[in-house]
Amino acid sequence: TMKKLQMYLWCPVFLLLTSIIFAEKVMTFPDKMRPFFIKVDESQMYITDGPTISIYSLNDYRLVKWFGREGEGPGEFRGNPRIQEITNDHLLVDGGYKLIWFSRDGKLIKEQNVTKYWAVKPIKNNYICQTQQTDPKTNQGIRIIHLINSKFEEIKELYKTLVDVYLVRSAAALKDSQFPMLRNYIE
Repeated sequence: TMKKLQMYLWCPVFLLLTSIIFAEKVMTFPDKMRPFFIKVDESQMYITDGPTISIYSLNDYRLVKWFGREGEGPGEFRGNPRIQEITNDHLLVDGGYKLIWFSRDGKLIKEQNVTKYWAVKPIKNNYICQTQQTDPKTNQGIRIIHLINSKFEEIKELYKTLVDVYLVRSAAALKDSQFPMLRNYIE
């Protein structure tokens, strides 16, 4: 029993010492007020905060560059931008009813308006996205998930479900959902 007591006493000391020896400094970003979205690749971290995207180096966590602002002009965002894809040569950003391609260092490459669709995400050479229609008589909406091509023409309707007017899925729609992986991928 004395050995067990000694073991129980040394265990917290050992844990404390290992946490001190192997501890790493937690990185803080004091310039980020309300981060909305974070994506990380092998060398950089991308943080959206309001209508801007900041690029940080993963080596030393220093700010490399920030870009973007609120608006409807070239390279500007309506609301909080979402980084949908990071490749070796570009970032694809959902800028609020438009897709914007930036170089990995934040330079504008091109834009495409997508006013009909929202939550557009690349999938191979096509895109998966959503639309919603509301029936004013019943306060029910219909959310539809589409597969569209690179010209933003519909290839196929993949899924349709009822939602309320506030874009919140009803319990019945969640229960009866046959495509939860699509819902999770889109949202």
